[in-house]
Amino acid sequence: MIVFVLRHADRKPEPADELSPAGIERAKLLSRMLGESGIRTAFCSDARRTQLTVKPLQELPGAN
Repeated sequence: MIVFVLRHADRKPEPADELSPAGIERAKLLSRMLGESGIRTAFCSDARRTQLTVKPLQELPGAN
C-alpha cells in the first residue's frame, strides 16, 4: 500500500478557505500525477481547502 499525505494547495488570502488560482492548478496537477499512478481513492479532512485540493482527483473516472 502506498499512502500520500499532503496539505491543501495554495490558498487565497481572503477568503482563507478558498484555493488561489495557483492552488487550483496545483490540485489539477496532483490529480493528473496521482491518477496516472492508479490511485482512485482520496480521504481528506472536512477543511474546505483540503476538499478543494482532492476534488479533481475524486472527479476522475473510477474514483471513489
